[in-house]
Amino acid sequence: MTETCQQIMSNILSSSRSISMPNNSHLINGQCHILFTHLQEMICDLSNRVNIVINDQQRIDNELRRSRTLLQVIDQNFFSLKASFEDSVGRARGLKNIQDILAQEIWSLKQAVHDTVSASCDGTYIWKMTGVREKIGIYYRFAYKTIAHFSIF
Repeated sequence: MTETCQQIMSNILSSSRSISMPNNSHLINGQCHILFTHLQEMICDLSNRVNIVINDQQRIDNELRRSRTLLQVIDQNFFSLKASFEDSVGRARGLKNIQDILAQEIWSLKQAVHDTVSASCDGTYIWKMTGVREKIGIYYRFAYKTIAHFSIF
């Protein structure tokens, strides 16, 4: 695009230089020269502005390419992180299951240790009764009813 603008500018300037001016009046020649100079300044100014716009467009295109590349890298990193996160979540769930199994095994071991405390070192079994008061209460009630039943006659 810059080459095209330069070709147009050179065509304008070369064609304007070849314009033949009538030499019959020095005043007309001076005015035309002033207008021609002013026109050349305007064309140079427009050419500079076009070059600025072209440079800005090139910078924008470069920034757009860089942004697209960066977006692709970010997209790849996102999917990699997502896969890693899902893998970590799966491992955490597996560890939770293992923890639950281990907790059950520890409870079973505690029960087994608790049950072995009831045995003595010489092999005799030591009775361990829980809820003795309730059991004695049940025994007394049963015995009372039995005694009461025999005393009727």
